[in-house]
Parts: sequence; C-alpha cells; structure tokens
Amino acid sequence: MEVSDAARTFQSIALEIGRIAARLRASVSGEDDWRGAAATSARVRSATLPPKLDKADASYAAAGSALGVYARSLSDAQQQSAAAIGSANRAASDLSAAQSAQAAAARADEVAAGIARAASLPPPLPTASRYQAAIDEAGQQLRRGRAANEQAHEQQRNAARTAGAALGQASHEGIHNESWMHHFTHAVGHWASTQWAGALRELSKVASVVSVLAGLGALVLSVAGIFFPPLEAAAAVLETISVVSSFIAASADTVLAATGKGSWTAVGFDALTLLPMGLAKVVTKAAPAIREGRFLRPSSVAHASTGGAAGIGRHASTMELVTKDAWSDPATLVDHFERHGNDIGALSPNDYATRASAFFQRSQQQRLPTKISPNGTIRVFDPNTQLFGSYASDGKAFTVFRPTSPTYWERQPGTLVGGATQNGLQVPGVWLPRAR
Repeated sequence: MEVSDAARTFQSIALEIGRIAARLRASVSGEDDWRGAAATSARVRSATLPPKLDKADASYAAAGSALGVYARSLSDAQQQSAAAIGSANRAASDLSAAQSAQAAAARADEVAAGIARAASLPPPLPTASRYQAAIDEAGQQLRRGRAANEQAHEQQRNAARTAGAALGQASHEGIHNESWMHHFTHAVGHWASTQWAGALRELSKVASVVSVLAGLGALVLSVAGIFFPPLEAAAAVLETISVVSSFIAASADTVLAATGKGSWTAVGFDALTLLPMGLAKVVTKAAPAIREGRFLRPSSVAHASTGGAAGIGRHASTMELVTKDAWSDPATLVDHFERHGNDIGALSPNDYATRASAFFQRSQQQRLPTKISPNGTIRVFDPNTQLFGSYASDGKAFTVFRPTSPTYWERQPGTLVGGATQNGLQVPGVWLPRAR
C-alpha cells in the first residue's frame, strides 16, 4: 500500500510540473496580458525553465510508473507467498498427524505380535504401513508449498530489481545538480591555478626553518653523544628530518625558479640549510675515535680506589688498554655490553672492554679469589661488589657481570689459587700487565 501511495504521489507531482511548465511557456510567448519592462525581464529569466521542468516532469512520471508496476508485482508476490505458506502449514499439520498415527499403529502392532507369540499363534498383519502413503503425500505437499513460497519471493526480488533500474533511469532523465565532489575539485583547481606560487613560497619557508632547527638540534645531540652515546640515536632522527625538510624546500624553490616565479639563488640557500646537519654527522662519525683516543672521557667513569660505579673504574695502578688488547673476541663485545654494561657502569662497548680489563688487573693486585681451568680460562670474583669476570689465558676478557645466584662462584670450574702480588708474578698462568 505504501508503494502504491508513493507511485501516485510521484505521478501527481509530474502532472503539477507539467501544468506549471505549460503556464510558463504561455507567459514566455506573451500569450497572457502582462506587459511592461518587468514582464519582459521575467520572460527572459524564465525562458530556460520550461525545458528543465519538462525533464523533471518526465523523471517524476517515469518514477511513478516504475513504482506502480512494482506495487502490482509486489502485491501479486505477497498473495502467492501467503497462499504457499498456508498450503505448507496445512501439509506440515497433515504430516505430523500421519506420523503420529503411524507411530501409534506401530506400537499397537508390537503389542499384537507379542500376544500372538505368547499364544503360539501366527503374528497379525501390521497396520503401521497403511499410513506411509499419507506421510509421503503430506511431505510432497509441504515441499511444493515451500517451493511456491520461494518462487513468490524470487518474483518479488526480480520486481524490485526492475523497479530499481527504472528509478535509476528516471533519475538520470531528471534535472541534475553538480555533485559536491565536482564543486570541491573545481574550487581546488581554481585555487591551485591562482595561488600555487604563494603556497610554494610558504612551504619553502617553513621547510627551510624546520631543516635548520632540526640540523642544529642534531648537532647539539651529537656533541652530547660523545659523553652519553644513547643521544646519538636521537641525533640521527633529527638529521633525517633536516634532510627531508631541506629536500621539500629545494623542490618548491626549484619549481618556482623553473616557472619564473622564483630565483635559483633560493635553491642554493636551501642547500646551505643542510650545513648544521652535515656538521652533526661529522661529529657522530668522529665520536668513537674521540672516545677511543681518550681525548674526552665520560665523566661518570669512577675509580676503584674511590668507590664509584660497581667499583670497576680505572685504578691508580692499572693500565688502560685499547679494545683489541682488552677483549678476546670483538664479535661478542656489543652483545655483552648490551646485557651487562649496566653492571659495571659502562657507557659504550669500548668502555665496557676497558673496565673489564681494569677489573682483572685490580683482582690480581688485591688478591681477589681466582680460579684457573685446565684450558687456561681465568675466572675472578669480588665478594664485596659481587662482580664476576672470565678471561683468556692472555688476560683478554670474555665477560664481566654481576651474577644473580649466590652460589654462582662456587659452581665455577677451575682450581682456586691465591691472589697475585702487586707485581703480578706470584700466580702461575695469571696474566697481569706491569704498571709502567
């Protein structure tokens, strides 16, 4: 009913639009009695309306016709569906009754057969099979009802698809307003064609400032990274930002210069914004050499003679060895630093190796517990700081860390020996460089 009402409404609108278009045509042609300048102006402005109204008339009429056809098809489908559902319900009821009667007859047959056996008589003929024909017929009726209902639904779906296509065609025939996307793209295109040069100039300015600031920040962090290496990662991020920003600025200025809206000098200045970033990269590259060359030492390295971080800093009478002389296998240094560097206050892999060597030297100077394995591995332990170290027979470190198990030292293999003398010569097999 609602679809039929909608169809009639569309058709009424189409008729009203047709009448309006007819009156406008009469007015434009001067068939009415309206005269004067105002009438002439109104006719000029109204001259384009009748064709548009004709489109609207055709569109609404087509939509009303499509909905009318759909309403009739829908009504037929609904009636067929209702009839099919009623038939299916009756068949289901008949099927249930026949199945119940058959089940009762089967039980009666069993009782009769039992009585006959008890009396040594032949069994009577079964009666349950008489109901099978009724069951089969009811089942077929139920399947036919369901099939008819599905057919009615398919008819309704086909009618809906046909009506949808007709409504789409009716909409296509009507008056079309430009879509919001058309207005948006038109506005953007107009803005881009008139304001692009100014926008690129502003983009270049912002990108240049970001590049310089990021480069200066990277330079500051790179210098600080000499003393605190983790800051080098933050410096690398700012270096990337500086490069990307400089590229954006240079690209914008290149477009402006190529189109005559800017100068190539601006492109050259964009390249200069990379200077702080370049200096930051130089400092970052040079930082390991600076630290290795001992030009600058991290201020947090403590001396064992004065306490300090883990009691494993430089001792007054220990030698500071370079990494290749202090660590046994360079391939394992970074891994051990990442896992155990905090145990001895190390700030870098090289610092970890230097502190490991210093711990071994101090352990022998202070006669700390030492074990030597048959393969020459030397293990030392400081009961006060709970630090443990393992070294090759030539004194190069394998690892240094603070065990979590209180019995870790007791479980280590090797022969326990006395500590070394201050000159490092008492314990056979224990290497200790002489202090120069």
